[in-house]
Amino acid sequence: MEAFGYDKNDEEFKSILKLSQVTLSCKKEDLDKIIEFLNIVKNESKNNKLDDGESLAL
Repeated sequence: MEAFGYDKNDEEFKSILKLSQVTLSCKKEDLDKIIEFLNIVKNESKNNKLDDGESLAL
């Protein structure tokens, strides 16, 4: 898995960065929302057959 983001000083989001590490700090209800979102993406991706090596961008 790869993660991407932006420098917090890049207010116009001009330059995307490939992140080497990601840390999430969230409450249980936030985690529940993330899980719900990922389950929706997972179910929708069942219709999109991916070949080996392909990935799904969220």
